Amino acid sequence: MFFCILMNRPILTLLVVLLFTTIYGQQERLPADLRQHNLTTYNASLFNPAFSVGRNNPESVAFWSRWQWQGIDADPSTLFLNYTRSLNHRSAAGAGFFQHNTGIFFNTGAALNYAYTFELNSRVKLSVGANLFGFVQKLADDRFQVDPNLPLPLAPETNDFILQMAPGVSLEVERLTLSLASENLLDYNFTAKEGNTPKSDKIFMSLVSYDFPVSLGAATNAFLRPSMYLRTIPGQSNQVGFYTLLNTDEYYGQVGYNNFYGYTLGGGYTFFKRMTVGALMEIGTGASLQKETSFELMASYFLGSPDERHKMVGDDIDEDGKNPLEEIEEKQKEEKAGKDITDEAVIADEQLEQEKKEAEQARAEAEKMEQAHKMDSFKIKQAEAAALQKEQQRKIDSLAQTRAAAIEAAKKAEIAERESAIEPEAGEKYEEVHTEDGLEPGFYLIANVFGTQKYFDAFLVDLKRKGIQPKFFLRSKNGYQYVYLQRYDTIQEARKARDTGFGGKYTGKTWIFRVVSE
Repeated sequence: MFFCILMNRPILTLLVVLLFTTIYGQQERLPADLRQHNLTTYNASLFNPAFSVGRNNPESVAFWSRWQWQGIDADPSTLFLNYTRSLNHRSAAGAGFFQHNTGIFFNTGAALNYAYTFELNSRVKLSVGANLFGFVQKLADDRFQVDPNLPLPLAPETNDFILQMAPGVSLEVERLTLSLASENLLDYNFTAKEGNTPKSDKIFMSLVSYDFPVSLGAATNAFLRPSMYLRTIPGQSNQVGFYTLLNTDEYYGQVGYNNFYGYTLGGGYTFFKRMTVGALMEIGTGASLQKETSFELMASYFLGSPDERHKMVGDDIDEDGKNPLEEIEEKQKEEKAGKDITDEAVIADEQLEQEKKEAEQARAEAEKMEQAHKMDSFKIKQAEAAALQKEQQRKIDSLAQTRAAAIEAAKKAEIAERESAIEPEAGEKYEEVHTEDGLEPGFYLIANVFGTQKYFDAFLVDLKRKGIQPKFFLRSKNGYQYVYLQRYDTIQEARKARDTGFGGKYTGKTWIFRVVSE
């Protein structure tokens, strides 16, 4: 009977784990969670699946790895490779591969993510999401060896397949973010045909953060995000931590503290507006399980156009790359077009004056003829008067037609000049559309483009504080808010405003958006 019980695989596995735990019972065990508490931007959906809509910066591919209390020359204790794509401005989805060593088990599998945002009003957004993990679980190492003198059968290596659901919710009120997620709220072991973890072993994570826009010289989209989080770990004390993230379009840095793992310090840099590489180190303290240092490495690549990121400014503009010859040529074209319109108007006025003179001469000649011949017949006089009136009317009509034709030609020349193709300068950021809803033709000096409301509101407040009265429009193509400083009638005026920093009022980078027709 005892041997039959031992041959039962679930009971045998439990005995092995209990014996393993007893042998190493003098040491506090490592938490079984994913230890993803330092993820702030890319791969933040691993902390809370609702973050994939914004913080993951879709569309992107991101890689994260962690070495828990070991050097980076060893195998990572956790790694995660993830692809995130924005389905529309409210939802995003992702797929990834992960490996995780809990200290007892080694998990290898895939993860799927989906998140959706409900816009409750212009200031409040509610995002919900879920991660679905599917992985194979086996014992992490073979340090436990069965005593050959003990009549216990050797436990076979198990490869359990487990599905695990991790839901999350995030509430954004202007710049304030409140979030809650569970790493293993629902799970099922298909090999053992039972739940993988009891209700008492569920892991929950809550976070609160607030974004402060800051000015850092030429750095764009700079903000400071202090955050505080709480994690409930089965069988251990709750983890409390905080971090502060300083983020710009070109670089980021973060510092933090976790009451279990210790202090953190990390940073990264973005190359070519697409590829971001970063690193982080976590230094243990007296409150930690160990005082050794942990390391994390992160790399990401943004797949879409840099102009389509949820935090956007104008692309690089070569302010010193103007071609004087092209500038002179453009000026000459503009002067020639204006001269042609003026010449046509002068010719039309001269023709009108000549027609008037001819009409007066004809009238005078008719009167002389009438007086000279002194026609007795009233009908003849009436016929001549009618003929004269008809001739005068013909000349007046001809004069009016000539003037109308001249005015129409001038208008066509003006429209042709306005709709003529613009040749972008070398290195110049320039975009042109035929029409755009709600916009009149012209050249718009774009200062920033946003897909996120809170950054859009913060940018408007910052410009108004600098004495600038910005305007904006919603682009029908991508649903983003385009903030512009002013509209100009000619490309020369727009370029001059761009090159002079909007008359010295705006130090950020700008670019030109043209609407050709109504």
